[in-house]
Amino acid sequence: MATKRSLRLPITLAIVMAGLLGVLTVGWVLLAGYRATSDSGNPGFGWTFLALGTSFIGLLLAGVVMYMILTIKAINLGTRQSNFIDSVTHEL
Repeated sequence: MATKRSLRLPITLAIVMAGLLGVLTVGWVLLAGYRATSDSGNPGFGWTFLALGTSFIGLLLAGVVMYMILTIKAINLGTRQSNFIDSVTHEL
C-alpha cells in the first residue's frame, strides 16, 4: 500500500510564498510611491514604474495561489486513485 501524502507541506509552502509576496508588494508600493513623489525630474516615470511593478507582483501572487490549488487537487487525485486501486485489489 502506498503512503498517503500530506497536504501540510504544499499548503505551508503556498502560504509562506503568498505572505512573502504580500510583504514584497507593500514594500514595492511604498518604495515606488516614495520615488514617484520625491523624483522631481519625471514623476510620470515613477508612477508608470509603480503601476507595472505592482501589477506584475499581483500576477505572481495569483500564480502562487493557483499553484496551491493545483497541488492540492493533484494530491487529492493521487489519494483517490490509490484508494480505488486498493479497493479493487482487495476485492480480487
